[in-house]
Amino acid sequence: MPFVSHDPRSGKGGKRPGAGAPKKQVVANRLEATKIAEETLAKAFGDLLKTAFKVSHGILRKRFYPKEHKWAGRVYYEREYDSAMLRFLIERFVPPAKVAVDVKLKTGFEKLIQDLEAEAAAEKKRIEAARDVTQEAWEADPEKKPDDREKLH
Repeated sequence: MPFVSHDPRSGKGGKRPGAGAPKKQVVANRLEATKIAEETLAKAFGDLLKTAFKVSHGILRKRFYPKEHKWAGRVYYEREYDSAMLRFLIERFVPPAKVAVDVKLKTGFEKLIQDLEAEAAAEKKRIEAARDVTQEAWEADPEKKPDDREKLH
């Protein structure tokens, strides 16, 4: 085997600067820096995030019944939600889906429309079947009065 002056795993041209796993001290320094940054951000934005969570959960508002209402002047409380803040928090803290899922569920309205259409089609079939029976009855007994024919319809 010939003599090699450098490590053959280094590649042609020598070692690449910054190649290889980081030293333990570098990893520890990064973790410490991350921890300090998180503490600083928690101090700076902690109150803001608490307020954001409070607003997204809803705030009780004091309301009065209108003059036209039978309980005019009485107080009631109404919970108001801030949908924009809720959307902001979801976008920031809920990770995006890894796989897009295309699910088509029948919502209540769509199912209602389909049921109504099916019911209308069944009613139309029933009416056409009744007309066929009525037509056969007219052809079978033409001596009946017109009033009786109207009742068959």
